[in-house]
Amino acid sequence: MEPDTVGDTEVSDSSDATTAAAGAGRLTSGRSRLGILVVGVAALICAALAVTVIVNHSSGGEALSQHRSTTTIPAGYTVSGHGMAQIAYPDADGRLRTVTTNLPWHEQADLNPAARSTGITVVLGKDGGTATCTLVLHGKPVQQATAQGPYARANCRAAATSAAR
Repeated sequence: MEPDTVGDTEVSDSSDATTAAAGAGRLTSGRSRLGILVVGVAALICAALAVTVIVNHSSGGEALSQHRSTTTIPAGYTVSGHGMAQIAYPDADGRLRTVTTNLPWHEQADLNPAARSTGITVVLGKDGGTATCTLVLHGKPVQQATAQGPYARANCRAAATSAAR
């Protein structure tokens, strides 16, 4: 039997054409199902991320603030010695603070648990002196360094989780 032509489309009633069309339909149907599955999984991931962001950035939740206060990392920054020094250290919000003061000096902060490291830098003034910085995490000294003389520098750095609780 010869196929009929309608416009540019060939019409045939052979069983081969019917089988091919059914196979194409299954292929298209399989692709559609896969596409729907991919879109559904992506939507679930986006929803989970949105909930995580909302929970992490919500303010005023008593349970959340209690959780934050118990998971902070207590840090202590101490500079002993004598002379004028410029001291740089991160505050509780992770922002770098710089103070110029006579020694001795000390400060404490409760660091965010996401902080990877912390530290203190001390630079003595033009008149020199001696400065020893000490970095304390979880109540234990983890790093110490000494600077001596005009414009001398001491750095104390450590991983924020380096001290056992």
